[in-house]
Amino acid sequence: MITLDQHAIETLALRFFPVLRFHEEERFFPLLAEAWLTTGTNGVWPDDADRTVRLWSRPDDPHRRGGAMCTADAMMTALSILTGPPVSSDRPIALDEDSADPYSILSDVITRAGGSAFLDVGGWTGSGDRPFSAGDIDFLASLCSELGSAVNPTVTWTPLDVAGGVIPWQWIAQPTNPTMYCEVTWGGAWPRRAQRTGAPEFPAGEHGLDQVIAFTYNVLYGAREPGGDGRNSEGQWEAVTLFFRAEVGRSEGNRPEGADTEFLRRGGSIDEQPFAVVVSQGQDRSTDTHITDIRRYDQCEHLGVRPVIYVTKGSHRNLFAPVTGETFDPGAHGPHAPDTTGHDDEPGSWVGVDGFLIISGLLVALAAVLLVLLASVVGWVAAIVVAVIIIILALILFIMWIVSACDESSDEDAGDHVDNGGEPNEAGSTGPQSGGDGSEDPAPAGPGSSGGSTGGSGGGSSGGTVGLPNTGSPTGSETTFPDVRIIERVFVDGARESHTPFPASSMMENPTWWDYQGRWGVRVEPAPAAGTWESGWKRVDELERDWGYFTGERLLIALNLGTI
Repeated sequence: MITLDQHAIETLALRFFPVLRFHEEERFFPLLAEAWLTTGTNGVWPDDADRTVRLWSRPDDPHRRGGAMCTADAMMTALSILTGPPVSSDRPIALDEDSADPYSILSDVITRAGGSAFLDVGGWTGSGDRPFSAGDIDFLASLCSELGSAVNPTVTWTPLDVAGGVIPWQWIAQPTNPTMYCEVTWGGAWPRRAQRTGAPEFPAGEHGLDQVIAFTYNVLYGAREPGGDGRNSEGQWEAVTLFFRAEVGRSEGNRPEGADTEFLRRGGSIDEQPFAVVVSQGQDRSTDTHITDIRRYDQCEHLGVRPVIYVTKGSHRNLFAPVTGETFDPGAHGPHAPDTTGHDDEPGSWVGVDGFLIISGLLVALAAVLLVLLASVVGWVAAIVVAVIIIILALILFIMWIVSACDESSDEDAGDHVDNGGEPNEAGSTGPQSGGDGSEDPAPAGPGSSGGSTGGSGGGSSGGTVGLPNTGSPTGSETTFPDVRIIERVFVDGARESHTPFPASSMMENPTWWDYQGRWGVRVEPAPAAGTWESGWKRVDELERDWGYFTGERLLIALNLGTI
């Protein structure tokens, strides 16, 4: 073991980051979150208070594109813009920590909105009385295409110029290499956090993870496009966690169970190699389940010392081996199942509770037919009685349809409870990859703090270079060297004590946006009306649960079962 300190954290985080292998047709790759947050356009929204004046010099944007922070009612009929370009097209969302600044990611208005806030980058493609029924996958693909073409030669870079003159830009430039955010956490923090927030996953007094340190590599995708019966969404987080055994002491004394008990005092030691790897495999929103898989580190495929993870096309589920001809099936209680059925890709297909409406209509028609046919046989009175009974059944089914369609009218997380259905789960072994075997030299550092990558009010002026992009990889056209950002959440007096600007001056970061509890993409109408789309994903929710938390839960189960 080695001493658990900043040097050890930096060394292990950079030595063991996972190698992600993507499908040959993948077009969305891990983004720089700061670039995503500071996306803007020159378009004028329908909601703009100065719309008439601004239209003299700016194009109309009925799709409402641009990095705005918003809230809406549960049925997505009324949009409220909290901050971002639609409020003032000259300012993006700011990444500072001024709670009084309405543009800050830590502003009081965004903090109060909590989990009901959502980020709008790509806008919506709905129309008429349903403007928020679907996002814009083509716009998102164009926005992410420069990174996509740099990682995957089969992706065409589409310049950011949209028909109608609406042109997006990013105040902090998206580099042409992927970004991973490695959050380093003490394993014992998660059960204590659950006790503090009331989350149900860990029992009170659980200490099974106290001698574990977790390195969770979080990645942000601009969109999820799984194909098949799956639903698209904007802004998706997935993760891979490497777990290291450690020897750490606790001296809590009589301190109350608060945030400080979720962190370590200085000291302790950590193994120089992980013992387990847990991967995220998406969410089953019909049951609010975070799906994970686990494997011993020494049983993983490796490139050098780095575990190799296969990313499914479009849905971005993380697998330990490539798969073909399989479909994700949330009802199979596993990450994937054999693809034995066909899929209806028509956007107008009836799904779920829409069957209530269909049967209700058929019963009404049946009542009318029976009323005419039975009148001559049993008389009008008896025929009317039969028809009334059938119509009552039809009304009951119609009410069930309305209740199901409006089930989330009291839930700000409209769009969560969506059955994923079957969707392709292909993960190839010959596509582009992020990361090498460790033998190559790291790519040279990118530009200094002056220049476009830190421009605008969205960035900081720290003079640091941590977080700025490297200039690519020397290993080939389909292998890119990722930027690894380290979010240190281990020590009581560590990086969490104060927020770090972008770019940071230290490898140990605490970005202002890390604990933002809202969605990272547009919300859409609740199912079933939303059709082929679902609302954007959260990195962390109102109970402070993220992928690190859920991978820790999976590890604890495996440890208790003796399978790891």
